[in-house]
Amino acid sequence: MEKMRAVMKLEPGPGAVLGELPLPKPGPGEVLVKTEMMAICGTDVHFYEWNKWAETINVRWPMVLGHEFTGTVVEIGPGVRGVQIGDTVSGETHIPCGNCYHCLNGEQHICSNLITFGMQTPGCFAEYAVLPEVCAVKVDKGIDPAVRANFEPLGVAVHAVDKAGVGGNTVAIIGCGPIGLFSAAVARALGAARIFASDISAYRLDLARKIGVDYTLNPKETDLTEFVRAHTPFGVGVDVLLETSGNADAFMAGFQYLRKGGRVVAVGLASKPLQLEVGRDIAWKEATIIGIHGREMFKTWQQMEKLIAGGRLDITPLLTHTFQLKDYKEALETALSGQAGKVLLAP
Repeated sequence: MEKMRAVMKLEPGPGAVLGELPLPKPGPGEVLVKTEMMAICGTDVHFYEWNKWAETINVRWPMVLGHEFTGTVVEIGPGVRGVQIGDTVSGETHIPCGNCYHCLNGEQHICSNLITFGMQTPGCFAEYAVLPEVCAVKVDKGIDPAVRANFEPLGVAVHAVDKAGVGGNTVAIIGCGPIGLFSAAVARALGAARIFASDISAYRLDLARKIGVDYTLNPKETDLTEFVRAHTPFGVGVDVLLETSGNADAFMAGFQYLRKGGRVVAVGLASKPLQLEVGRDIAWKEATIIGIHGREMFKTWQQMEKLIAGGRLDITPLLTHTFQLKDYKEALETALSGQAGKVLLAP
């Protein structure tokens, strides 16, 4: 039986192993992809550490880590019509049922019966991966594979910034992890007038400057409310607040420098429940709060490919480290260190 290498967890608990699994076969409506490049997500780090969040997720054992990747279709299962052998694809994480209210109304990304590639199915930190045809999104082979491997997380940023309506507006981004940095790059591409980004990591703030953020702020050193109000027209605060850090205290503080009538886009998963003054922070401000879950299928994919192909969006300065699959431990530890942008794995 033909085998492949894969980074996986065999049981709950810290760590992961590089082992061998049988080469998977695509079933009806599925495709087999030979991986070309993979990217590490914060959720992969959570599973590697096996923290409290990871303990709450229903996963399939053995759990092959990873869900951000690109590669070439090498085999198709029965019933596959839209994808052919030889196509270059990137992986969409959301696996929709196709039959619920949301799927039938163009909202597959928030399907009522949604399952997730790399959690409820084996992931992509392997030499090959099987995924449903609907999740094998054909992309331009001419785009750098390191960029294609990041289409899934970049799509979160494109979705968030598009919903925020940043064109001609002032924008504050809380958190300069990969999604926050991607969001800053997309906000610049979509015409944000002025971008503020905050983080406590000097390394990540430096990355933010490299992609054109106007003001990079460390909340331990600068009063964000005072600074943002002093650097926005008429001292009213920002038009758009994007929360990507998952830090509940930082999120709540952001309402202090959101202008009246402004928009809040919630991307990060808060570390604890928020305690907001509904009158002061939302109602009397007429603030709009928008939640973001993944990417819109497939509007977001088309948007980001056009932005990249048109030369409007460049995320390469944020792709800071690349490791071989055999060096997965060093790669995951690097992602965990905070001294990295986006960390990649090559098979």
